[in-house]
Amino acid sequence: MDPKEHQLEVAFEINKLLNCGLDKETLSICMGILETGVNPEALADVIKHLRKEKQKLLDSESKTGAGETSTAE
Repeated sequence: MDPKEHQLEVAFEINKLLNCGLDKETLSICMGILETGVNPEALADVIKHLRKEKQKLLDSESKTGAGETSTAE
């Protein structure tokens, strides 16, 4: 296992222990973004914002019945 893979495995285990909810692919992308010098707190804020927006969309879809198909005869 190369050092990058080991680093990802350790970060993924921490992610699971803290119930962050990131899958390994997403965590790998985040780690790559952080390696470019992005502020970790700013990245965390973006992830939290995206999760809230996703939940709003899911909530509005469930209220409006979006995704349901009607059959016309």
